[in-house]
Amino acid sequence: MGLESNEIETLDYAENPLNWPHSRKWPLSIIVIMASATMAYYSGVHAASIPAIAKYYHASQLASTSGVSFFLFGFAIGPLLFAPLSEMYASPIIPSSAVPTRWPFSKVLQRSQD
Repeated sequence: MGLESNEIETLDYAENPLNWPHSRKWPLSIIVIMASATMAYYSGVHAASIPAIAKYYHASQLASTSGVSFFLFGFAIGPLLFAPLSEMYASPIIPSSAVPTRWPFSKVLQRSQD
């Protein structure tokens, strides 16, 4: 099914990131860095505003912290689940299935009373 022990799979010259021009490497690097920084910023801002969220929505402390808890859970479990699947199956299929998988959970949390 996979590669034999003596087979080596290599990328074509154009697919190898080491061969990309700087005009392609830098924008992609900046996008990845900004996405990582945004994720860290989001969890920090949300955690700092938990008391205000609880007061505004008249929610318990547990309900107010659930946003950060689910975010960090997804941040930790998502790569552990989707990275091996994208390597085993098809790279475009797995990331595109992540959003429809996440959508029902956000709808349930939006409709919850407390």
